[in-house]
Amino acid sequence: MNTIRIVYGDLLQQPVDGIVNAWTRNLVPWWLVRPHGLASAIRERGGITIFRELARYGPLVPGQAVLTGAGRLAFRGIIHVAAISLVGRSYPAVISLAVQNALAIVRTQGWRSVALPILGSANGGVPMEVALNAMQRAIQTEPYVGTLIIVRAPA
Repeated sequence: MNTIRIVYGDLLQQPVDGIVNAWTRNLVPWWLVRPHGLASAIRERGGITIFRELARYGPLVPGQAVLTGAGRLAFRGIIHVAAISLVGRSYPAVISLAVQNALAIVRTQGWRSVALPILGSANGGVPMEVALNAMQRAIQTEPYVGTLIIVRAPA
């Protein structure tokens, strides 16, 4: 059984084993990318080694999830998910797949807690409540035992 909490705040300040980063597929070399939002905060606080490691995976397909170290951040790792399609949009099915693949990594790593942003709702164009519902449905179908914190950015 998993515990789901929805909070407002800073994803990087959550007391969890790992976090999920919404990533845009690695189509541009990491050193040319000027991340914004969550990725920018991860780069600023965690360092560029995270993104160098992420670049080794090459282009991610929509819904794919990959694990990197956490750099200078106090997490056991960061799971990067491709929640946006090639045309820069997201869809509930891609969001659900990204969550399922991220939770598969969480289980493999033995993490007891993970924090996620609301995937696909910013740059992906999915209304926040639709994206949140897709995430919650995906979480409920996964055999993960632990705490999941969905972090909404402060209003």
